[in-house]
Amino acid sequence: VERDFPGRPFSELAILELGAGAGFFALSYAEVFPHLPLKNLLQTDTYPRDDAGAITQLDVADLSREDHPISRHKFDVVLSIDLLSCLAFGRGLDPDDEDDVDEMRHLDQALARMLEPGGKYYDFMACAPY
Repeated sequence: VERDFPGRPFSELAILELGAGAGFFALSYAEVFPHLPLKNLLQTDTYPRDDAGAITQLDVADLSREDHPISRHKFDVVLSIDLLSCLAFGRGLDPDDEDDVDEMRHLDQALARMLEPGGKYYDFMACAPY
């Protein structure tokens, strides 16, 4: 990620994490880089599972609403872990099903509006060998 933002430390980028769950990304980052806190990290999830209450409850579809407080922010980085696969497999991504098409359209519209010029979206997929 840092290669996409030369001269800018990752810890200082404005970051939105979608589908944060129990906060795996932030916890992992803090474990590896305890001296470089993420000052501008906002974590969201439809059903947050963190004990500290640091993750904002938010459905991805809500990001497409221009009046939503979070959708008015601009971010250098929007990231997620397995969010796209959850949307794809959870919803089926059937092009003939309006609900499936809407989920991806909402995400696409939100990213176009919320990313700073030159901003990037990363969806990491966790894979485990069998």
